[in-house]
Amino acid sequence: MSPRDILGELFANDSGEGLQGFEELHRLIQQCAAPKQAVPSGVKRQVSHLTRTRKTTHYLRAEVYERLETTHLALRKLLPQGSKVSKSRLVNMALEQFLEEVRRSGDAGAVARLLEDKS
Repeated sequence: MSPRDILGELFANDSGEGLQGFEELHRLIQQCAAPKQAVPSGVKRQVSHLTRTRKTTHYLRAEVYERLETTHLALRKLLPQGSKVSKSRLVNMALEQFLEEVRRSGDAGAVARLLEDKS
């Protein structure tokens, strides 16, 4: 069985009835191709959550991961339902504090020495 050539059928169909779904597809293409309306001046656009974060992969030692999981579950029980408690948020908070402390102390060498000791 050979693959169906849908595009060929669309262009070759001269019967006037069109393929099933063609009108919907055409309408969708027109909606997507329509020029976007400009945002009026003075109106701020909301910054998407996706533009503020980056997906990365980092590996945690098993005991660190277990402590993170335990803390995450404990916080979910303490805070009201619907509070934004995620492991990603906890890791971000911890890293922000660590990096701020390194910046404040101005001693990246201390971190380097700790890294040498832990390897």
